[in-house]
Amino acid sequence: IEGNGWSEATRWPWWNDSLLNLKDPSNNLIFQAHSYFDEDAGGNYTAIDVNKLDANYGVERVKPFVDWLKKNGKRGMIGEFGVPDNNPRWNTLVDNMLAYLKQNCVPATYWAAGPGWGSYSLAVEPINGQDRPQWPTLKKYIDNTTCTAIGPFTAPVATTPTPAPT
Repeated sequence: IEGNGWSEATRWPWWNDSLLNLKDPSNNLIFQAHSYFDEDAGGNYTAIDVNKLDANYGVERVKPFVDWLKKNGKRGMIGEFGVPDNNPRWNTLVDNMLAYLKQNCVPATYWAAGPGWGSYSLAVEPINGQDRPQWPTLKKYIDNTTCTAIGPFTAPVATTPTPAPT
């Protein structure tokens, strides 16, 4: 289920509580957010200086969505994210974000790949047999063994009965 507001992960909690009304008797709904690191969250990176962003900027962008999932006992994924190939610093932000998502068993899919994208700066399709700069970071997270299901998962809170007053 994609959300309102372009499914943007950072603003997810403010725009998507109405989705909590969706009911699935099999409890198989997966909520899907998008996360781009530019100012308008739409994949237009011309007006942002990556060198001024904190290394955990990507984590900060997806955390509101992950927190919303945890708070509401829901499962989700990042269905779109992408960064330009023009500065290695973008890969640091992606690396930290993907590590955080992996800790929470929240999968993510990259935008974009395939031969039709040509030299599009967010694409990861090799050009003339050469891997794109984003690929080594993304490749680290191709893994089907770490998580056995789509999360996030929270540890059950242990409840200790309160002793009766004596």
